[in-house]
Amino acid sequence: MRADVVILGMGGMGSASTFHLARAGLSVIGLERYAPGHARCGSAGGLRGFRMAYFQDPAYVALAKQAEALWRSLDAEFGGLFSQCGGTLVGPSQHPVIEGVQASSAAHDLAVERLSPQAQAQCLPGLNPPFGSCVLWEPRAGVLDALACDAAHREGARAAGARIFSGLPGVHVSEEEDGMCVHTPKGQVWAQWVILSPGVWFGQESLGLSCPPLQTSRQIQGDFVADSRWEECLWNCAPAGVRHSFYGHSRGDGLVTVGQHLGGRPGLGQEPPDLEEKGRIRDFVRAHLEGLGSPIRWRVGHSIHTPDQAPLIGTHPTHERVLLAGGFSGHGYKFASAVGWNLSQWIQGESDLSALSSFRPQRFTFDARACA
Repeated sequence: MRADVVILGMGGMGSASTFHLARAGLSVIGLERYAPGHARCGSAGGLRGFRMAYFQDPAYVALAKQAEALWRSLDAEFGGLFSQCGGTLVGPSQHPVIEGVQASSAAHDLAVERLSPQAQAQCLPGLNPPFGSCVLWEPRAGVLDALACDAAHREGARAAGARIFSGLPGVHVSEEEDGMCVHTPKGQVWAQWVILSPGVWFGQESLGLSCPPLQTSRQIQGDFVADSRWEECLWNCAPAGVRHSFYGHSRGDGLVTVGQHLGGRPGLGQEPPDLEEKGRIRDFVRAHLEGLGSPIRWRVGHSIHTPDQAPLIGTHPTHERVLLAGGFSGHGYKFASAVGWNLSQWIQGESDLSALSSFRPQRFTFDARACA
């Protein structure tokens, strides 16, 4: 088979790239290791948070603004994908995240409001913030139904002529005189361009190419029974003295999902959460979330991390016809629509990705052994 572009990985980034390239009129083939939406994909577990007031790098804010418009467009076409219900961020006033978000909102003219205790109680009555916390409200934050967004991108891509195949483990890539060759268990696929977006598998399989040092970790979430105080919401809490923040979201359906960023053990283990992994979340719920009962289920997801916790977006250092979209370090789904659009613009010659230079893969040393 031949195509203009072959995309490895049909999760958030890969599905969005397939969608935008196919609608631009290019021939696209998407390949997935398992079935789309499988339990170990980055979109597993349903909802993902969306926010704009990033402070780590201005490039995040620009990417979030692009993503917001694209998610709204996708939601207008397919429905039920994106709800901008607003979101709260809780932490000590001098916490780097709180200070950074306030500075970012001022620098980029983003609507972020510091809530009084009375306003917080009205906005999120089930949240009992740690004593002395600052509570910030971002009205343009919200929740995305990740699996539904991926499915919409794939449906739109297929309607535009893209071909998507699943159940293809062991794929690898080579650069030949005639172009890029993707070797699969069912034969070879030739293309002018390859996009690598294999999610957590980026760090586990070399795909025939070198890659930077990457690490995977388990992401543990619990779904807790909730009373009427918990309507549709998004929140993030960074208690003093706790290394990694807690987060949660709800559709207002009687359940609240609670997790801890980077709260699981390293690796790709699929075994159920252990007592320590669940205990940190239970302790936080008991201390700070009122109106929640027992968890009805626990989920184990996975994320892949770069050394600086920022993603890889751009061309491979030694293969100029290979584009990378990976290493989003547990906070990347919100950007998926914009990442796909930007990669499609690069391939069409409409962008040089300079706005995303902070995420260039070339900032790391690539080594075949790093992917072993």
